Amino acid sequence: MKHNYLSLLLALLMSMVASVASAHDFEVDGIYYKITSEENLTVSVTYRGTYYYDYDNEYTGSVTIPASVTYNGTKYGVTSIGYRTFYDCSGLTSITIPEGVVSIGEFAFYSCTGLTSITIPEGVTSIGNYAFSYCSGLISITIPDGVVSIGESAFSGCNGLSSITIPEGVTSIGDYAFSGCSGLTSITIPASVTSIGNAAFSGCTGLTSITIPEGITSIGYQAFDGCSGLTSITISEGVTSIGEYAFEFCRGLTSITIPSSVTSIGEGAFSRCWGLTSVIVADGNTVYDSRNNCNAIIETSSNTIIAGCQNTFIPESVTSIGNHAFDYCRGLTSITIPESVTSIGVYAFYECSGLTSITIPESVTSIGISAFFCCSGLTSVTALNTTPITISSDTFSNRANATLYVPQGCKSAYEAANYWKEFKEIQELPITITVGSTGMATYCSPYDLDFTDSDARAYIVSGFTPSTAQVILTRVYDVKAGTGIVVKAAAGSYEIPVKAAETIVSNMLRGVTEPTILNKVEGDYTNYILAKKNDVLGFYAVTDGSTLGANKAYLPLLTSALPAAAEVKLMLVFDDEGLATGIEAPEKQEAAEDAIYNLNGQRLSRLQKGVNIVGGKKLFIK
Repeated sequence: MKHNYLSLLLALLMSMVASVASAHDFEVDGIYYKITSEENLTVSVTYRGTYYYDYDNEYTGSVTIPASVTYNGTKYGVTSIGYRTFYDCSGLTSITIPEGVVSIGEFAFYSCTGLTSITIPEGVTSIGNYAFSYCSGLISITIPDGVVSIGESAFSGCNGLSSITIPEGVTSIGDYAFSGCSGLTSITIPASVTSIGNAAFSGCTGLTSITIPEGITSIGYQAFDGCSGLTSITISEGVTSIGEYAFEFCRGLTSITIPSSVTSIGEGAFSRCWGLTSVIVADGNTVYDSRNNCNAIIETSSNTIIAGCQNTFIPESVTSIGNHAFDYCRGLTSITIPESVTSIGVYAFYECSGLTSITIPESVTSIGISAFFCCSGLTSVTALNTTPITISSDTFSNRANATLYVPQGCKSAYEAANYWKEFKEIQELPITITVGSTGMATYCSPYDLDFTDSDARAYIVSGFTPSTAQVILTRVYDVKAGTGIVVKAAAGSYEIPVKAAETIVSNMLRGVTEPTILNKVEGDYTNYILAKKNDVLGFYAVTDGSTLGANKAYLPLLTSALPAAAEVKLMLVFDDEGLATGIEAPEKQEAAEDAIYNLNGQRLSRLQKGVNIVGGKKLFIK
């Protein structure tokens, strides 16, 4: 029985060999044909060799394929150019393909290096895999409108081809279709195309621009890899995925816009795009600007978003920064990581030598090995976790040269944590002060603050003039923790750095860090708070039982020193810039309209050099 099975198998193999033993059925005028249908009387032009693996084709010079051929008195129509028909015919210089041919088979003109031009007639619907691959002398080709598919490597290695127009009707460009066409400088892709295959245009170094039409939904793996001359690319809405390393080594690419339809961008999609300076997502956010390697990806729960390089913006919904995401992005100078990110992978920012600062949001619970290794330019790290994350010795290799900023009240925890404690300096984070529409607010910080470079100005109350009921405010720059201050600025929020400060003396304001109940009179003092009443901003006596919010300040003044009219309202004078709120005479006080005051609220008998207050307005005398 075993012998019978072996005999059957041998017979089957012999049958398969016999089916290909004759490459052609007949030959007419030096061209070989194989009958494809006796019923329809059609033939295919075929290779000369005896077996499909024979490479002894000898088609040379100019070859004209007739529309029909007669054999044994029967006329057959030529409808196809078959598998390997002109394979490796380096002596073939031109070919005429007749109307009626509907397909060009795999490897049909493979490595016909002497072929310089070819016209494919209307009626051809498919160009097979490797059909014109390595036809290095081919400089032009016209693809007819009837073609619906261009096969894998159909024109790969045609480095003499300078331009090509893909007609409407083509729905797919196969893998490696134009790979290695280094002379290709332009190509038009019609809207009918829905996919660009893997490495379809890889190595097209002469290609300078490309437009991906709306019909395309995917750009394949390494689709434009090595297109170093590509300077611009337009990706239309409709594209949902960009494959891995799709634009790797596109060193001339300077900008790209990613439409909102894209849901995934593969690993290394823009790897080593050294000239890339701007990548914009459809909502207008800058994803990255780069002058160096851009091989970064960020994996999300629903999609993968590219990242990389200079001034990087990572959109919300990103949940993790993958392994090697930004490695070798030497042009990366800053990056903002959203609070949705929970993990940073190993080597995520490896050798980002241009990175100067990084903020780790509180949402991050893990940072991989060597995540910031060899980031030699990193001088500022902000960690928002109140409890230090576990890191390794090589997570931040440049920590000895960097300042670590941590949440308020967490400095001691980081000073005790492995490897975090080895940063050059640990400082607590800036605090945010909000100033309302009045342009002023009181504040009391539990931390020392530095207002030196801030657009918000800090003032203490350095004096009070009972005769005019004026509060004198003096500008300060370093503010000791627990000091009550008045902050003056345009409406908005201001981040003030935490920095060691000297003790401020002679400040009459009293700060609180917890909500505090105030009464109008407490002991020998009357309490005032900053408020605006009747469109006049000043210090007003509090109402009994009032609650002063946390991190605010109030002004207690000796009741015995107050004129009766001043028990209700005190006006403000800023000694660095004159009157801020307008001088009003205290209630029931008669004052001449031309009365003159100095910045301390003292009445003068005459104008003097410097700033004078006349009729509630500043007047400067040289």
